[in-house]
Amino acid sequence: MDRSQGIQLLRAISYSPTGHFRGIVQLNDYMEIVAGVGYDMWTPNSVQMHIWIPRPAEMTRSFIQEGFRYPFENGKGLVIGLTPGNNAAALRFNKRVGFKEVYRMRDAWSPGVDVVVQEMRREDCRWLRRKDELAEKATEADDKDSRSCRESTS
Repeated sequence: MDRSQGIQLLRAISYSPTGHFRGIVQLNDYMEIVAGVGYDMWTPNSVQMHIWIPRPAEMTRSFIQEGFRYPFENGKGLVIGLTPGNNAAALRFNKRVGFKEVYRMRDAWSPGVDVVVQEMRREDCRWLRRKDELAEKATEADDKDSRSCRESTS
C-alpha cells in the first residue's frame, strides 16, 4: 500500500493510526481500491484489523485469504475487530468471514451506538485452513503421481 492509498483507507474508516499501522489493498485494472485492510495496535499475540470494501463485487477470495494470512503468519494468534454497532453491513461481513462477537461496549462509539468487539483466533480461521488444505491436497496428488510413475516404471 502506498502513502496515498493508506490515507484514503484511513479517511474511509475514520481512523487515526499509530506509527505501527500497516496495510494491504486490492486494486482493480483501473488502479482503484477494491478493498483495504489495515493493522494496528500490535501486541505480542494480537492485532486490530480494520477492513474497508468500497467495491465489494470486485473483491476476491484471495484478498480475504491474504488479509488473514498477514497477521497470523507474522506470529499473531488473535485478530481483533472493533465495529460500530450501527454498521450492519460490516457486522454481517465480519460474521460471514468468521469473526465472533465477544463483547459490546454500550455507547462507546457515540451515545446510543455500541462498539462491537469481535475476534478471530488463528485456530478458527478457515481462510488459513483452506490454504493449508489446498497445499495438503497438492502434496497428496504429487505423492500419488510419484507412486504411479514408480509403479509404471517397475
